[in-house]
Amino acid sequence: MFYKTCPDCGANLDPGETCDCVKEKKLPATNDTASNHTQTDNGESVSETSIADFPEIVKSFDLRDLCQRKNLPGKDVVELLQKHFLGYDKTVQSKAENPDKYGVSLCLRAIDIVLRTYAPEMLEKEKRRRNGSHKLTATLFCRVDNDTAERFKAAAKKAGYQTVQAAMTDLTLQFIESEEHNGK
Repeated sequence: MFYKTCPDCGANLDPGETCDCVKEKKLPATNDTASNHTQTDNGESVSETSIADFPEIVKSFDLRDLCQRKNLPGKDVVELLQKHFLGYDKTVQSKAENPDKYGVSLCLRAIDIVLRTYAPEMLEKEKRRRNGSHKLTATLFCRVDNDTAERFKAAAKKAGYQTVQAAMTDLTLQFIESEEHNGK
């Protein structure tokens, strides 16, 4: 099924449908071809889809942890997000801070706004890493069943490897050396 996403609230819409948030605000609908940007409190332009480039952050995003680490009062987050989401209030904030209990989490746009306002360094770290600053840039991979994967991880740990990558790198080099030595 095809759908588009509202650039203002993140709702999934049928083609040609106007979002309720636009009707509530009595604003003209956003043009599909317009760039979807918003501004943080400090005036930065924020791409509404940029956080999607960081799936690791989205998957592990914990609003409560961020507020605690940054000594950030929940009311500050509420005030920030109310500028972008009319229905966001302290009740929603409380539920978003406890997603396992309530099943409520922030949409991508809200995560983007919160991180760019209060923790831009989280996005910068990922950007640097994604721009190829890895010492080892090539990747090799294979698919195995879960039992084999768990057995390999246990064997690598027992052999003293700190990570699966370290074990795989060492085994790859050993294989190459043995093949070169055998002249195959």
